[in-house]
Amino acid sequence: MSRIHPVQVLLDEHEVIEGVINTMEWALARLENDPASLPVLNKTLDFLGYFADGLHHEKEEKVLFPVLKRKGLSGAARSFVSEHRTGHMHLAAIEENLPAALQGESRARSFIYSEGLVYAALMREHIREENETVLELARQILSPEDIAELDRLSATLDDENYEKYIALGEELAGAAAALGAR
Repeated sequence: MSRIHPVQVLLDEHEVIEGVINTMEWALARLENDPASLPVLNKTLDFLGYFADGLHHEKEEKVLFPVLKRKGLSGAARSFVSEHRTGHMHLAAIEENLPAALQGESRARSFIYSEGLVYAALMREHIREENETVLELARQILSPEDIAELDRLSATLDDENYEKYIALGEELAGAAAALGAR
């Protein structure tokens, strides 16, 4: 059994993701007038795409949700997977417009701004709901065998970049906090 409960790992990851979302919002608010915000935004997109949309969501969808489904809780998991897909589409749209924004196109910057705020609101609410419902319930109903299975399967998904991206997320979240974001 791991030292940290697998549900706590997901909660801790949510905290890092929310910190990066705060940084993204900080960069979005400065997008029109501060070119220095674009590299920060680019780093947040890298983190959100690789870590949040990739490693973290895979851990939920391929590890936690199947265990919960076996316990009769497939409805909630289905809803969260749908929100993952919606968030992915918003990130893809932002990334598609980033080269034009980097070249100074104001329409691309406006699009990124609005799409970024929608993504941030969606993911913030998604994390809140997941923390308060599915993850809280998982803590209560998972057996020791389920927890061991979650640990084992989660370990297969955390790749060699896991620690690097956790560090990047914490760095980004810390920078935003130091600058007064949320």
